[in-house]
Amino acid sequence: FLFGPKRSGSGVHIDPLGTSAWNALISGRKRWILFPPNVPKKIVKAKNLKRIGEDDEPVDYFTNILPRLKKAMGDTLDYIEFVQYPGETVFIPGGWWHAVLNLDDTIAVTQNFVSSNNFRNCWYQTRKGRRGMARKWYRELKRSYPHLATVADEINRIHGYDMERERERHHEDYRRQVFARRVKVGVDKYRRQMNGVDLDKSSSSSGDETDSDWTSLSENFDGLDSEEENQIGMAIRQLLVHPPQQQMDQYTPSQHCTAGYPVRDESCRTEHPPPAPRVSELG
Repeated sequence: FLFGPKRSGSGVHIDPLGTSAWNALISGRKRWILFPPNVPKKIVKAKNLKRIGEDDEPVDYFTNILPRLKKAMGDTLDYIEFVQYPGETVFIPGGWWHAVLNLDDTIAVTQNFVSSNNFRNCWYQTRKGRRGMARKWYRELKRSYPHLATVADEINRIHGYDMERERERHHEDYRRQVFARRVKVGVDKYRRQMNGVDLDKSSSSSGDETDSDWTSLSENFDGLDSEEENQIGMAIRQLLVHPPQQQMDQYTPSQHCTAGYPVRDESCRTEHPPPAPRVSELG
């Protein structure tokens, strides 16, 4: 259900993931404008026609910006404009730009949907923008709409897209981001607790930290398994004892040998001292 007060509405947009939509009006009036997909975004948005004090609110768009756009484009502007009355239902095709202004207080019912007609584009857009949702959707298609799952397989094949491989790559990217973020949090907290000492120039750079210095870091890593704790502990030690030239977000587990140093060759595993203790063992 949509409840819209007078002068409210929605600015120019395309509905997400290639979906189409319908809007059934119960009470009040709505003013619509639709632009087909071939009209460029910079034209429908008309940001170059906005003046000081105007914004993207629907009332500004319909009252001020749209008249200037029509005047500037003349007969070359391709659009459909109309007023919707109670009892009428509007269909918005996928990919069409549209904006709405409530001329009165309104009540409406609306829904975005996918059908066999727009499935190809919706599948591509969902797979591209919402990978996790695409995998769940695919499982449901296999169970309830196998003919559409076959179409999805065909699209994936054409694009050379392997859903399982992409899933693993996505999880690996996410894991690396989480790892780098936790290292940064731990290092930042450690340095703050050292009362602002510049660790790059302090005696800690010689490798004489104590276990008590590391204890306060453990609360940042609740829920990690022992392998992850060990990797993060090694990375933090490396960052504090031997500050790298690269940014910290470049440091991931696969870039370190067992001693927590950047990997250069296999000899790293035997040339360096034992690894730093696990975070869980630091207290």
